[in-house]
Amino acid sequence: MILASISPAQWALVVPCCAATLYIMFAALVRYGHPVRRVNTDEKPVSLRPVSVLKPLCGFESRLHANLETFCKQTHPCFELLFGVASLEDPAVAIVERLRAAHPDTDIKLVVDASLYGSNRKVSNLSNLENRARHELIVIADSDISVQPDYLVKVTGPLLTAGVGVVTCLYRARRIGNFWARLGALFIDEWFSPSVYLAHAAGSQRFGFGATLAIRRETLDAVGGLRAFRNCVADDFSIAQAVRRMGLRTYLSGMHDDEVVLRGNIQRVRNREPVRWRVEQAAARDERGGLCKPGRIPERTDFALRLIARARAAVESVI
Repeated sequence: MILASISPAQWALVVPCCAATLYIMFAALVRYGHPVRRVNTDEKPVSLRPVSVLKPLCGFESRLHANLETFCKQTHPCFELLFGVASLEDPAVAIVERLRAAHPDTDIKLVVDASLYGSNRKVSNLSNLENRARHELIVIADSDISVQPDYLVKVTGPLLTAGVGVVTCLYRARRIGNFWARLGALFIDEWFSPSVYLAHAAGSQRFGFGATLAIRRETLDAVGGLRAFRNCVADDFSIAQAVRRMGLRTYLSGMHDDEVVLRGNIQRVRNREPVRWRVEQAAARDERGGLCKPGRIPERTDFALRLIARARAAVESVI
């Protein structure tokens, strides 16, 4: 009787609310301990093989020194840090020099190279670092994250497991700023991360996050090296996807990086993560597996970009 008395308009409100509640409950169960394909939290075996950490830099960022310094304080016994900039005039150079002075026992290299190989400048920067990396294990990490002292030990450990091709990490938002920074942090912590947890619980491996990508050099060479992704929109996703196409799996680490969400405006919040996530999803569905061909991007990814651009223009016209 009660259900029969509910009007269609009320059903239109009740059904989405119930669906959202179930989604939140399931995401919480997956995240906080229910045995439904949990994210890996036991990073065994431990890897103590030498590691090259590639850190592309461009300009000054809030907390840049503090973030980079967390990589200088790793408990791993043998690693090198390679910081890449396009010019000696880059403000990040002074930060790297401060780190060198404060941590003389850490193997820190500054690579100044403006060489470009495609439309993705970050990948060109990384490719210049790749050419100078000395070690078998490579970790690619964004400049705006901070990590725990055992980070390198734990994220490289799974690479010793047969069948694992790439290791990646989720990240938590550390907001600095006003309402828009809080909004960006909410997107990462309350929408983006739960979506990944649910996808992982359902068996998906179709992800790869620039906050952390750990990979063996031989695997990276097998997919063409970083330069093969010089025209990719979502280079981190494309690298992981290329490795999966080799028959190797993506390992979602239980480690969490902390990513800085800066003080910003509505334009930055609208443009950043939501747009990029939709592009990655379009690339994941593309018949070429999200890999970018030289000089162009997959048709479905291109369509997604154009569609998002039109939607953004429509929103801006009424704000």
